[in-house]
Amino acid sequence: MEVECEVIAPSLIPVKASERIKTDRRDAEKLARCYRAGELTAVAVPSPEQEALRDLVRASPPRRIGSRRGTAWASSCCVMGASRTA
Repeated sequence: MEVECEVIAPSLIPVKASERIKTDRRDAEKLARCYRAGELTAVAVPSPEQEALRDLVRASPPRRIGSRRGTAWASSCCVMGASRTA
């Protein structure tokens, strides 16, 4: 049996200000109504390869090493390197 599955970002689910009571039943009904109306936005789940590439990009040095952020990055690399060798 094949079932279609879409991942919906919780931050993209429309919320009314008056909806303060939250129950599983109400949440399920609301999700079903929004899905039927096409109001939900599906998001792509990154593959392990894409996630590894994102981690690599996040670990790259800032463009300006002289900046405060660059200095913090350089010192954190020294701390990480020291903790790995200790």
